[in-house]
Amino acid sequence: MSRTGSVRWGIVALLGAFPLLAAATNGYFAHGFSTAQKALGGAGTALPEDALVVTINPAGLVWMGDSTEVALSMFTPIRDYTASERGADAEQGIVMLSPINQQRSHNEYYPLPAISYNRAWGENASWGISMYGNGGLNTEYLGSTTIFAQGMSEPTTLLFDLEEECRGGLGGGRLVSGPGNFCGEKNSRAGVDLAIVFVSPSVAYKLGDRSSIGFAPLLAMSRFAAQGLGAFAQFSNDPDRVSDKGHDLAYGGGYRVGFLTG
Repeated sequence: MSRTGSVRWGIVALLGAFPLLAAATNGYFAHGFSTAQKALGGAGTALPEDALVVTINPAGLVWMGDSTEVALSMFTPIRDYTASERGADAEQGIVMLSPINQQRSHNEYYPLPAISYNRAWGENASWGISMYGNGGLNTEYLGSTTIFAQGMSEPTTLLFDLEEECRGGLGGGRLVSGPGNFCGEKNSRAGVDLAIVFVSPSVAYKLGDRSSIGFAPLLAMSRFAAQGLGAFAQFSNDPDRVSDKGHDLAYGGGYRVGFLTG
């Protein structure tokens, strides 16, 4: 073996000596809703462990027999941001977050329930129904201020300073200083709240001794609210509905088809 080859294999062996951290995500949605699914980090799609497999692959439900699964997980996202001083070479902008070392979201704990009921339908099929929640993406930033039109003046006479400071992480609150052209003059707490509940009936069939197929219609209800965005209302075609209007409900549907083989 050449010297170069020896060095390469030495590097591989060295890297293999260190423990590696496995991480998995599925974008916005969870990669599992039961304890076993979360522990598998997404591999539960191909390895049914309980009746809540219907939430990620309905084909696995036929292998669970008569079963009922109830789960409650705690979603604890930590959301924060920092804002530094504007750099000397940065261009002027209409919106600037006031410099702050750390602004942390007020809410951090969200319970997410899930339940699934499954019954065998003869020897090769099953049916069931499940209900589970997704979301908890609630942010609520308290305090801090926002600066609008920093360093800018009225464009015609250049005599009137437009710069002003507003309460709230996005300027939705009252005026702190300045002429008062930009502030939302409403809620200074900036954030959004989104939660989704799914109800899903399901059927699954065995295709031989090691394979199955499943189908699960999805009925969804989502709840959304935005607050502290009043400063941006003047840029909207419907300024009275941009922010601080409470929760709005939306309904939808879809389906999930799954296939499993081993």
